[in-house]
Amino acid sequence: MASRKNSASEIKKSGKSKANESKDEKNCECNVCKSVVGADDKAIECEICKGWFHISCVDIKHNEYEVLAAHLLGTIHWYCADCNLKSLELHRLVFGLQDRLRKSEEEIDGIKKDVNAKLSRIESEYEAVRDDIKALNQRIDDGIKHCMADSEKLMKSMQSETDNTIENVKKGLNTKVSIDEMETALHQHAADTYATKIKNEVDQHLNGMDSQISRVNIKIDEVRKKTIVEHDRESRACNIVLYNVQEPRASTQDERWTEDRQFCLQLFNQALRVDIREDDIKRFVRLGKVDSIPAGKARPVLIQFRDRVLKNMIMESVGKLKQADEKFKRIIFTHDMTTEDREEYKRLVAEAKDKESDELSGEYIYRVKGAPGSFRVLKIRKRY
Repeated sequence: MASRKNSASEIKKSGKSKANESKDEKNCECNVCKSVVGADDKAIECEICKGWFHISCVDIKHNEYEVLAAHLLGTIHWYCADCNLKSLELHRLVFGLQDRLRKSEEEIDGIKKDVNAKLSRIESEYEAVRDDIKALNQRIDDGIKHCMADSEKLMKSMQSETDNTIENVKKGLNTKVSIDEMETALHQHAADTYATKIKNEVDQHLNGMDSQISRVNIKIDEVRKKTIVEHDRESRACNIVLYNVQEPRASTQDERWTEDRQFCLQLFNQALRVDIREDDIKRFVRLGKVDSIPAGKARPVLIQFRDRVLKNMIMESVGKLKQADEKFKRIIFTHDMTTEDREEYKRLVAEAKDKESDELSGEYIYRVKGAPGSFRVLKIRKRY
């Protein structure tokens, strides 16, 4: 078996003792023909399974064998047919995972940018509201000061007019009405006129301020609603909703829950070929009561994953259902949407249908794509 020491796999083992070599000779046999690999046989060892093969059994030419034997381990590799197939599958899996990881990282970066942009927009709206409130308070203060100044001027003016009137009345009084009674009546008239003018002046300033306060309140309400919607949407970011998942037939609630969960894990791992484990699911629940569904129908299933990367991997793999078992093909996947997102989705679906009906070439279809908060209508070329 000296020739084995010159193989690509064995070249680094040339220092092995003859005793060990003799012991190996008794145990080594060709994995194809099952005959012993002799000291003078030309054979090669698989670097993965460590099995031995006559070069004639694995269709290796003599010159190819000499090339393999002449190189040190690690520069040229040789695997048997079974291990070669497995290594190819492993390489495809690794490259696929790397690609998914890259996409997930890009998606996470996009989500971060989107969230930061939304937060910045909300903060700027809050700042705008704060500025409006400050400006409104300043205008109110200025208005009050202006009212006070105008009131003082008006009071002085009216007091002067009243005094002049009293003097004129005193001078021209030819009636039997007493001067004291006339002064009292004139002062009362002046006070009533002064109060009315002051009230009208203040009302005029406050009416303008009321409209500004209403606009600020509207802005505050809009920002508050947007914040609530964004918070609700963020709380649903790791959720999906499944439709047409058959109701479990078990008798107890725990058994039904287990049956549902096992079915969904099979759906993810076998049909979609996404590695999802028990601890990847944070929440699993049927929406609605058992006795509230019509016969032959099934309640939707809401599933919350531990992060949105797993959720996105599931949603990106939904197309694989076309090649899945029949029991999985009827399942419908959707995002867990807020009321506002559902209305937006319905509107865009109607828009996509209108665009598709107006498509004259017949080469394109229109579909609503994206996540809640960023739905859009895409034009997609048909596949023939």
